[in-house]
Amino acid sequence: EVTPTASAILQLAIPIFVAGKAKSASEAMPIYIRNRVALTTQEREQGQRL
Repeated sequence: EVTPTASAILQLAIPIFVAGKAKSASEAMPIYIRNRVALTTQEREQGQRL
């Protein structure tokens, strides 16, 4: 099991902060790991593909 530590997250955040790309907590949005893996029923009926 892998658990992130505060120091590891800080190391990832420093270059983003220095580059001026920091966001306030109210602007932060989660980054999802999974991509879109399925079509909706309507999309399948329309013949769409991923």
